Amino acid sequence: MERTVAEALDAVSEEAHTGLIPTIDVRKISPISFYRDYVAQNKPAVLTHMFDDWAALSKWTVPYLIETLGDTDISVNCTPNGRADAIIDDDNSPVFAMPEERQLTFKQFWNGYTAKGDEIFYISHQNSSFQEQFACLHNDISGSVASWGAEVFGCSADAVNLWVGGDESVSSLHKDHYENLYAVVKGEKLFTLLPPHDFHMLYETTVPQAVWEKTGAGEWNLRKDGSTVNWIAVDPTTPDLKQFPKFSKAKPLHCKVKRGELLYLPSLWYHQVGQCGEEDGVGGQHKPVTVAVNYWFDMQFGPMYHYYNLVRALSTA
Repeated sequence: MERTVAEALDAVSEEAHTGLIPTIDVRKISPISFYRDYVAQNKPAVLTHMFDDWAALSKWTVPYLIETLGDTDISVNCTPNGRADAIIDDDNSPVFAMPEERQLTFKQFWNGYTAKGDEIFYISHQNSSFQEQFACLHNDISGSVASWGAEVFGCSADAVNLWVGGDESVSSLHKDHYENLYAVVKGEKLFTLLPPHDFHMLYETTVPQAVWEKTGAGEWNLRKDGSTVNWIAVDPTTPDLKQFPKFSKAKPLHCKVKRGELLYLPSLWYHQVGQCGEEDGVGGQHKPVTVAVNYWFDMQFGPMYHYYNLVRALSTA
């Protein structure tokens, strides 16, 4: 009996499901073996002992970061709810809300981060922020991740980003056209993952784009810029199955990446990222915080990319 397109896509998702995410001691697998067993098969994995030599693991306390970064301006993303780059309701109409970006010193960031109020601060600028804005910290990490990644992927990292934030900050479900090596220095990162072939269950939609802005009167507003964006509407951790019934067939993978561990997140995998912080601070300003560094390597636009585009095309036909 012939299957419908929807039934065929469900069958592909079921057959291609990867199961649990393995944890691998990087000392026991060669780069070429890792490429063969995981990168070539587009399968995620957690790696241990990848960056044991990073001084950052012991040095990156809040007092150290305040002292070392001094008056250096850094980009800080601010929202009223911790949901940057996410679809939210604006007067009962969905919009894609981007954060307000501010230039602050790390001490100013920490003051705002620990303050009680309606502002959630998150260092999450993604244009190679670690390379561009945190030169004072470069000596605290070795080239272990960058060199291993270059050997595995056959190219140098396109971007290196620093992430510093709290439990309130949670990303929406999204994908990147990069091979991602995500190293956790402090706290824990909580990943919810879905493979590219589950696209037909994720309800990508086109919505107006807006930017959060805080007025001089202290009110948060969303300023629409007239553009639109395609984004995933469903929240994989608390899905509304009445609104998104196809997601009932999805099988999200949940992965906790602890301090000193690294996640290999394959290109095109959908991911939502939360965090569970480690208590830190200075003076009377203490709060749980998670710190991570990620490396983006260009993906190969080969058969996997074309297969993903076929799934997208069939899902929207």
